[in-house]
Amino acid sequence: MNLFQITKSEIDTIFQTYQQRTQCEEIDFIQSEHEGIQGLAKKLNSDLKNGISSNEDSNRLRREYYDDNVRYREPMPSFWHYVAEAFEDEMLRILVVCAIFEITIGLSPLTENPGKDAFDGIGIVFAILVIVITTSVTNYNKEKKI
Repeated sequence: MNLFQITKSEIDTIFQTYQQRTQCEEIDFIQSEHEGIQGLAKKLNSDLKNGISSNEDSNRLRREYYDDNVRYREPMPSFWHYVAEAFEDEMLRILVVCAIFEITIGLSPLTENPGKDAFDGIGIVFAILVIVITTSVTNYNKEKKI
């Protein structure tokens, strides 16, 4: 036995009409399609004075038929998503290339100080890490707060 006389798609139509309404169109729609507010309450198996029944079985059936009244939330991106997002910055990409180039040149036996010249590249890598970690932690914490 179906407890409700109105479908989920009909309720969606009512809400869409309400959101796109001009003047009193939603009232006219409910009047013509659902015999007014009283008819709509009857179709929803509710009472205009008392609201929805507090009976657990009725509420369980209502949730099964109409779904929960909860919006779907997308899962929060992981911290590594924000790390990858930080590397989308063009300046950081240029710094990565410079660091690789500097370390390669610094470790080359053709330089005057092979071990010492690589420290410039390592300094660039350290700067990149500081920027990426700071940006990622900041963005991740903002997203957690939201």
